Amino acid sequence: MSHLSRFGPPAILAIVLLFAAFVGGDSPAGASGAAVAVDPGGAHTCALTADDELRCWGWNFHGQLGDNTVDSRLEPTAVELPDVTAFALGGNHTCAVSEGNVMCWGLNDSGQLGDGSTITSLTPVDLCASAPVECNASDITAIAAGTAHTCAVAGVVTGAVVCWGDNSSGQLGNGGTENSTFPTNTCETLPCQPLSSISSLAAGSAHTCALNASEGILCWGSNAFGQLGDGGQCGATCPLPVSVCIADATSSCAPPNDLISLSAGGRHTCVVTSEQRAFCWGDNSDGQLGDGSELGSNVPVEVCTTASDSCPHGSTLDSPVAIAAGFSHTCALSASAEVSCWGLNSVSQLGGGSRNNSSLPVAVEALAADIIEIAAGSSHTCARNSGGALQCWGWNADGRLGDGTFSSRDVPVDVIGFSMKPTTPAPTPTTTPTERPLAGDADCDGAVDAIDATLVLQKSAALIPTLPCPSLADADANGEIESRDATLILQLVAGLISMLSP
Repeated sequence: MSHLSRFGPPAILAIVLLFAAFVGGDSPAGASGAAVAVDPGGAHTCALTADDELRCWGWNFHGQLGDNTVDSRLEPTAVELPDVTAFALGGNHTCAVSEGNVMCWGLNDSGQLGDGSTITSLTPVDLCASAPVECNASDITAIAAGTAHTCAVAGVVTGAVVCWGDNSSGQLGNGGTENSTFPTNTCETLPCQPLSSISSLAAGSAHTCALNASEGILCWGSNAFGQLGDGGQCGATCPLPVSVCIADATSSCAPPNDLISLSAGGRHTCVVTSEQRAFCWGDNSDGQLGDGSELGSNVPVEVCTTASDSCPHGSTLDSPVAIAAGFSHTCALSASAEVSCWGLNSVSQLGGGSRNNSSLPVAVEALAADIIEIAAGSSHTCARNSGGALQCWGWNADGRLGDGTFSSRDVPVDVIGFSMKPTTPAPTPTTTPTERPLAGDADCDGAVDAIDATLVLQKSAALIPTLPCPSLADADANGEIESRDATLILQLVAGLISMLSP
C-alpha cells in the first residue's frame, strides 16, 4: 500500500463517533460507470472511471475527498477535475494528474500538497502554485503518496523522480531530512545527481521505492523495520536510494525487467517477479510478509505459495501476478484471477470471513469473477474486475468501503455505482416472510450492536441526516428516532432486555 492513515482502526466508541460525526447528507447524483483504477488511502478511497472522472468516498475531515466540504461520504462522489489520467491517495490527502497538471487536496501540514504552502485545501490546488520558479514538476507520468509525502515520475524521457512533503525519515530521497512544500529532486548521489530511468513508484508510510530500468528496485526513507530491503547497511534512516536484490531462480539478483509489480506498505515492501514469485521485506509483526512466520526481515523473503516446498502448508496463493501492501496486511492477485491476503486482520481486511491474523496467504471469499486489480489501504482492501466493477472489504466506520453503510465487512461488498451485481430488480416474493426485520439494526448489517446505538445517537443529535434503516432504528416504535432508542439498543446488546419493538 502507498496510502496510510495517521490513525489506526478505532478501538473505542468515542473514535467511532468522531469519524461518523462528519458524514454528509447529500448523495452523489448519477454515480455509475466503469472503473479503470482504484486506490484505497488511509480512511478514504478513490476510483477513476472510463471517462476520466475521479470519484472519492470515505472520511473527509481534512477535505481529502476534494468536494469543498469536510463531510464524509458513504458512496462515490465526483471530484471536479477534467481528464484525470493518474491519481494517488495518502494518509489524509489526494493527488491527481488532470489535463497534464498535478492537483492535490486535503491535509497539508507537511507540505504534501506541493503548492509551496502548509495550508490544508478542501479543493484541488496546483502543484508548485506558490513555489519558487525553479519548482521542478513537468511531464508527470506516475504518482504515489505516503502518509504525508508525495512522489512523482517527472519527464517522459528522463524518468526523473520528484518528491514533496514530510521528509523526517528521508522519504523524499534528496539527501536530507527537511520537509519540502514543493517538488524536490530525488538524488542518486550527492551533490544531487537526479535519479533517472524510473518506470514506477510506490510510497509507504515513511519510505519510497522505485523501479529503475538498469538497477531494479531502489528504496529510500525510513529503514527502522528493514523496509528498504538493503540488509540494514544504510542504517535506520536512508535519505538516498539503496538497491534491493530480489533472488531469481539461480539465486542471482533478478534483472529489472523481471520485476512486474511493486508495492509499499506501512513498514514493509513487496514485489512480484515475472516468474510468478512474490517477495516481501520489512516489518512482519502481524505476518504481513506472508512467509509463515512473524519474524521481520531486512532482505526480501519469498511469500509462501501453493508451490512452495520450504513453506508451511496452508497457503492459498498460486502463481502471483500482482501485489498490494496495506499498513500491516498484504494481498496478491493470482494468474487465475483469484485473490489471497495475509497479515493483520483485526478489522477483516483479509476478506476471509474472520478476524484472525494469518502469516500465510488466505483466500478472499465471495469475490466476483475476473478480478484484474487489487489495492490495499490502511485497514481496507479493494478489487476491480475486467468489467470495471468494484468490491471492497475491511474497516468501514467512516464509509471507506463505499457501500452506503458504516458497517465493517469481513467479505467483499459492492461499491455503489460500480456494482458487481446485475441491476435487474429482485423478484417479488410470492409468500409473506415469516421472519420479522431485526429491530434496532440501524445500519442494515443483519446484527444489532453498539454501532447501531452510536448511529441512532448521531441521528438524534442531527450529526448525520439519515440512517440506512430508519424504521428499524426506532426501537420503541413511537415514530421518532431519539436517544431513548439508543438506550434500548444498548440494553439489548448487554442482555438486559430480550427484544425490541418490531
